[in-house]
Amino acid sequence: MLGLIETRIKAKLGASIGWDRIIEPELMRGSQPKWNHILSRTFLRPRDVIRFLNGALKEAKKRGIEPILLSNKDIVNSREDYSSYLKAELDDEIKPHWPHWG
Repeated sequence: MLGLIETRIKAKLGASIGWDRIIEPELMRGSQPKWNHILSRTFLRPRDVIRFLNGALKEAKKRGIEPILLSNKDIVNSREDYSSYLKAELDDEIKPHWPHWG
């Protein structure tokens, strides 16, 4: 999956830019790399990971600092938006088969 994200980053930012160039190096709380933190909150579907990353990017852009680097705070602050998205995805998939899902 990281390969897919790397391809998207390179297409937008240039061949020399990769995942390690768009994140701040600090680990998430404890000792978890940002990538693992994001993956553990998704169903490992590319669209989920991309949605989570877009939320983190939106948070990072709020600071107005260039170059934009995703920080721990950006990732943490994007979780609420991502959770709403994921709940809607689950509702869409599960409700038709299990009406009491809500």
